[in-house]
Amino acid sequence: FLVDEAGVPRDGMGRVALAFPQVLGLSVEATLRPHVAFLRDEIGVPPEKIGKVVSSFPHVLAYCVDSNLRPTLDFLHLEVGVPRSSLGKLVASHPQILGYSVSKKLKPTVSYLVSEVGVPAHRIPMLVERCPKLLGCSVSRNLRPTVSFFQDELQLSRQQICNIMTKYPALMGLSIEKNLRPKLEYLTTKLGIPRGELEAMVGTCPQLLAYSLEKRIKPRHRLLEGRGLKLGLHSMLAPSDLTFYQRYGEGLSSMTQVCPRPDRDSGNYYWHPSASLPVQPKPAPKKTRKPRATKAATAKRAGGGGERRGGVVCGLW
Repeated sequence: FLVDEAGVPRDGMGRVALAFPQVLGLSVEATLRPHVAFLRDEIGVPPEKIGKVVSSFPHVLAYCVDSNLRPTLDFLHLEVGVPRSSLGKLVASHPQILGYSVSKKLKPTVSYLVSEVGVPAHRIPMLVERCPKLLGCSVSRNLRPTVSFFQDELQLSRQQICNIMTKYPALMGLSIEKNLRPKLEYLTTKLGIPRGELEAMVGTCPQLLAYSLEKRIKPRHRLLEGRGLKLGLHSMLAPSDLTFYQRYGEGLSSMTQVCPRPDRDSGNYYWHPSASLPVQPKPAPKKTRKPRATKAATAKRAGGGGERRGGVVCGLW
């Protein structure tokens, strides 16, 4: 059913079963089919996206429709203000939102954004549609420390933080210690941008903080530095990889010289050339043919005898 009717890719069923083994024990008629119909007919998830929703969040098939899924939809539509016509697209892009508790997660987060950060209530629906993952962030462990970081270390005003929230909400989900602070230190120490000037840049163009340090900022700075060139921060980071490396390097081939392969996937969405290189198969080991046994040895084995040669018992079967 999951493959033929729900649309889960056959080669993805292993991951689904690994993430939620209980899914294999759910009744097709009593649970799976009604949940798929709910996703399609009431939420409005396009039929071709049902398989993706189930693959990325199979737990949704076990939530009670009346006590869990429908109250979450009602909250998003009636209290947050997300249009009913947008719920299907919202769930298709981030199905995990259906697993957030209304009382423990959704309401406190929305209340914090409106009452403490100062995001106008009428902008919350647009914010949620742009970045539904924001509602899954912890207020105490993520959102409040990030807001304090922008206020204390970047000297951003309340209004500027509100603009970041509504225009670039994904920035609020970046780690301070592993992402934001290392970027600021590199920009001030390696690029020599004065702290006050950098604060002004972020205030007017906060998307500068969204660029990857390892895959965009450092490689481009190395290339320009090696060629004795100096650009403004926006001119260095805004162009696409194709435009930048054709203009200042030797095409995309120069990326491999300044952009080392990461040890692990950093989650950055910029294309890396090594990703397109095919994996070369290892050559198969050569088979060595055993020498044929002589008639005398064959006769000795048939007689059950055996002798030791180099510490190995030969002639025993």
